Amino acid sequence: MAETAELFDEVEEDEGPAPLSRAEIMRLFDDDDDDDDDGEFDRDGATKKQPEARKGDPDLSVLRYNRTPAPKLDLDYIFAPKIANMIRAGATNAHSADDFVTAAVLTGASTALGNSVKVEILPGFQQPAVLWSLVIGLPSTKKTPAISTVEGPLNRIEASHMEIWHRHYERWQEEKEIAEAIAKDHKAKVKAILISGEGDVPAKPAGAKVQPMPAEPKIVANNVTIEAMMRLQERQPRGCGLWAQEIAQRFDDMSRYSASSDRGYYLEGYDAGPLKVDRVKDNGRTLFVKRFALPIIGGIQPDRLLSVTGQQQADDGFVPRFIPFWPETTLRSLKESAPPPDFEWLLRRLFDDIQYDGEEPIVIPFSKEARTHYIEWADRKNQEELQTTVRLQSVFGKSDGLVGRLAVIILLLEWALDPFEPFPTEIPLSIVKRAIFFRDSYIKPMQVRVWQHAIESKETKDARKIAEWIVVERKELFTAREVRREAGIQGISGRTNPEDVDEAISYLVSLKWCYPVEASRKGTRGGRPPKSFAVNQQLWELFDG
Repeated sequence: MAETAELFDEVEEDEGPAPLSRAEIMRLFDDDDDDDDDGEFDRDGATKKQPEARKGDPDLSVLRYNRTPAPKLDLDYIFAPKIANMIRAGATNAHSADDFVTAAVLTGASTALGNSVKVEILPGFQQPAVLWSLVIGLPSTKKTPAISTVEGPLNRIEASHMEIWHRHYERWQEEKEIAEAIAKDHKAKVKAILISGEGDVPAKPAGAKVQPMPAEPKIVANNVTIEAMMRLQERQPRGCGLWAQEIAQRFDDMSRYSASSDRGYYLEGYDAGPLKVDRVKDNGRTLFVKRFALPIIGGIQPDRLLSVTGQQQADDGFVPRFIPFWPETTLRSLKESAPPPDFEWLLRRLFDDIQYDGEEPIVIPFSKEARTHYIEWADRKNQEELQTTVRLQSVFGKSDGLVGRLAVIILLLEWALDPFEPFPTEIPLSIVKRAIFFRDSYIKPMQVRVWQHAIESKETKDARKIAEWIVVERKELFTAREVRREAGIQGISGRTNPEDVDEAISYLVSLKWCYPVEASRKGTRGGRPPKSFAVNQQLWELFDG
């Protein structure tokens, strides 16, 4: 309490350096992203070397009027060298970013695995190998060719199995016709006996039973309703992937074919849970799938992204489950080429050599060391991310299970490289560390990039205005009430919803601009003390430096 009071006194007694104008602030942070000059000095001879980032430094990107720069994807750490090189070769031939092909490879492996495996992160905490991926970019960024580098091999695997399936299907049709004829003859005999009242009713012959249709080896679907996908997965219990070149259309379709939205049904596909649909019956039978596994990947343009990341869409947790891949625009020369990577070999190993009979999946647990490391990471992550915005909390909250899904897929991709490698019985610490690194160094900042773009709304705009006010006025300590009533910030006033201001300040707290402190005085009418926040002193060190 005394320290807080001293802060107030210091603010009143020491005015500090002259305040900066808004124009001066903007010039300080007007980064030219198109300037790739790596020289050590600018045009005036001043050094261009930026101060080295320190722990606890505030994130100054909130002052920029553009989205957060895309994180770099470290293929060489996340994947085995051969897989990393395959991804680069695929991206070179597709003339796209490595990120897009990475999304296709991970989701392709998820599609090939389907319900065959699960990962046990902790005792009682299991996750399916199901991934959802968003490939985000402008029309010229070759999203479709990148996705096709993996979709094509999946379709070829499906086609090869379909040839065998057609032979089994034709034999089944013949046996079905014979069984139906026997059943029809038996029914006629029973009817005659019941009418005449003479003789005993014969038992139904064994040959009268129609056997289930052979499972159709469908791996990829492009445009189906939820009912069609369920019928498909009833016949093919391994699961089926939804691959869409333009996924925004699929999002629209989820509420087009019925009075209620299908988004809840699709959410079951992420968790590979049981799914029953009552509104459509097939011959009086309710559609039911024991394990509805639905990996999804699709391309989307940044402007269209806004329509699927709005408040209503984000609240149900549907879009936050997608891993976003949105690199800076990468334009490769059409002259570039590389030896075609054999993704089909990897995917065929996952689909053919890991059998699934529709019963229980193979469960691969974290090793003891991996569990210990995971718990330490998850506890630290949950504590650090508690202060972020409500919407980002929802997005980040999905990462506990996501790390396990990524770990089992990365492990099995490496297993698939060697046909003589025994099937893994646990996920080692090294794989889990790489999955966590992937989440923390790429997926998390990419999620921030997407949701900053999506919520360039009141929350982000207000946070930027408050940040500008902090710098212009050289604030050391402030209250939420002061922001609303006394700061004179355009668009924020006493009539502004207090929760909107609290959300914007919470966003600044998550960016390490400020932190809550205990107020030293009561409200003007003797009520609760105002919410007070101290500004991170490292902010001024960055400015003064």
